Amino acid sequence: MCKSLTASLTRIPFAIHVPTQTYVDVDEVESGVLCQCICPSCRSKLIAKHGTKKVHHFAHLKSDVKANCKYSLFFSIRMMYLKLLTTKSNISILIPDYNYHLAAETRYGQPVSIDFPVNSAYRTTLLSIKTDCYFKGSLYDVIAKTNQGYISIQFNYDERPIESHQNEYGLPIISLDIMPLSSLLLNKSVDQGNNDLLLAYMQHNNAVIKWIFKPLPSRFKTTCQNKLREKIIESEHQLEKSFPYAQSCLQDVNPNSITRVVSTFTCSNCENEWNAAHGFLCPRCRARAKK
Repeated sequence: MCKSLTASLTRIPFAIHVPTQTYVDVDEVESGVLCQCICPSCRSKLIAKHGTKKVHHFAHLKSDVKANCKYSLFFSIRMMYLKLLTTKSNISILIPDYNYHLAAETRYGQPVSIDFPVNSAYRTTLLSIKTDCYFKGSLYDVIAKTNQGYISIQFNYDERPIESHQNEYGLPIISLDIMPLSSLLLNKSVDQGNNDLLLAYMQHNNAVIKWIFKPLPSRFKTTCQNKLREKIIESEHQLEKSFPYAQSCLQDVNPNSITRVVSTFTCSNCENEWNAAHGFLCPRCRARAKK
């Protein structure tokens, strides 16, 4: 574990407030043992440290407990986000642009790919927010209504890989990578609140929001696949025109596999399927796709 992350784990920014049983920022409670808070991981007592030189943080009351606590910073960040999204209003995020990516090979083994723009990046306000909720049998961190329709947000960190959730219900899903928050919380100014930092990170850090699943009409997919086949045929014709003997390379090629469009990948470990546009690693277990 890197030094900065190790240091951040000893300065707990969020804890469970015993009287209300809710997650709180260290700046929301009284200093010292009057904070009435416990550690989200080991459930032991914490004290709130409101100094003027170091970033405000919680600390374990007993040092021997701290040594054995497996505190998860990112779990507490996720839980704090779930609280903030249901208590704050006018939260807006930048939805990233999305391109539908298709890839295949020509009869001569040449890779061919094409991207079809689906939507440009746009900013939207989250309305009617529900957190930690089920929809059609799948658990989502956040489901919110926007002016463009419903969208789901999943919080992504190494300890909690994102599931694909691709299904026929067509709920759009984006992920928020919260891993960089460890160093941001550690190195923030003393007068900046943790909650303010979390909200600013979510609303203004465009690079950490990614598409996980974008439902598309079957007619659109068919049109894209036809255009890819046209590009494959064009590439093959150009090769055959430049190299008249190119077809001699096809002696061992199965004609049924020619111009097969590869728009989805299947996991070599858990058999999960996902859109090829999202890379070769399985969104569920992070194993590689089948060859």
